[in-house]
Amino acid sequence: SPAAAAGLRRAALSAAWPAITVIPVDPNTEAERLERLGHGRLTDASPVAYLCHGTACFARVTAESDLSDALARSQPT
Repeated sequence: SPAAAAGLRRAALSAAWPAITVIPVDPNTEAERLERLGHGRLTDASPVAYLCHGTACFARVTAESDLSDALARSQPT
């Protein structure tokens, strides 16, 4: 849903990291891009956030609270 996607974006942007990049990708129109990034095709239309550093992604979350938690755990020191 658009509200869930907005929640994930809000959680990502609220991270206390000095620099964070949020790149929205619509799986309905950018499926090939997701596949090139190694994420494959999504089986449903639920918003998903991938937490990545460089070219390695280490978290895949679908809930705003889970993204906030993942960002807090992986914050650089």
